[in-house]
Amino acid sequence: MRPLLGGSATSAIRPAASPNCELCGAFDHDFHTVADCTHPVINRMNIITHNEGGQKVLTAFRNKGKQGNSAVIANLGNGDAAAHEHTLPAWLGLTSRKSPDILIIKGWTQQQLDAGKFPTSAASKKKVTLLFIEYKRCSDFKFDEIARQQVWEYYTPQPPLNQDQVNLFHQLRALGWTVQGLNADGKLGTTAAHDRMLPLLVGHAGFVLQSTVDTVFQAALGLSRAAANKLACALNAHQVASASKAFSAAARLKRLGPSPAAAPTEAGPSSAAAIPRATVPRRAQRPAGVG
Repeated sequence: MRPLLGGSATSAIRPAASPNCELCGAFDHDFHTVADCTHPVINRMNIITHNEGGQKVLTAFRNKGKQGNSAVIANLGNGDAAAHEHTLPAWLGLTSRKSPDILIIKGWTQQQLDAGKFPTSAASKKKVTLLFIEYKRCSDFKFDEIARQQVWEYYTPQPPLNQDQVNLFHQLRALGWTVQGLNADGKLGTTAAHDRMLPLLVGHAGFVLQSTVDTVFQAALGLSRAAANKLACALNAHQVASASKAFSAAARLKRLGPSPAAAPTEAGPSSAAAIPRATVPRRAQRPAGVG
């Protein structure tokens, strides 16, 4: 897979004086600040960046998608495009604590969902298609690894499965739902072979894969080529600007000394819901260009 866009957040990187982060004590690497720093302030900023990026995807789908009036449930904090909810609601027939970032119910409107009407009858199930998307920020050099380890092996693992593993799509299809996913070749469809969840990955330096634009933005979300490329540019600029803010905040905190406060856990339903939306910078850094 080749990158479509690359960011310029790397210009803010400086060699670490110690192998460990001065703020959280974990191993410090080039993108530690925007990847896995658990200092409360930095972790909060990274969760907000994740949620805002996902909301941008949903806003583009609402405004430009061919089925933009479809019902949406999102695990992305409370935003303009969607409120924070568990994306595996009880009416799907599952009891799972896992919650992918986005569920789009094609063939069912947001108005129907908001009115408490769910497509649970046999007739309704035949009309709808479930589309799950997991939005992640990750290393710009590990897109394939992150998709496999943090999306597919977590939600839609492939055989042979151990006792604790279960493929979410297999469960849903056994209950009569039509689910849209990827096959082993990365093609979108709804057959039994399309049993992998769609990953939507944005690199820590702002890279967006061409396959994301083609498969997720255009094929799955129904955006035009122009709208898909515009969304890629928006995610690139947002990640670069957010990374720059995080590096600056970390530098200020290091001058003040580490905080003894306990760090919250990584982004999840409860922590993300409690975090208010951050103000988007008025002058976002321009994308570095097309690769």
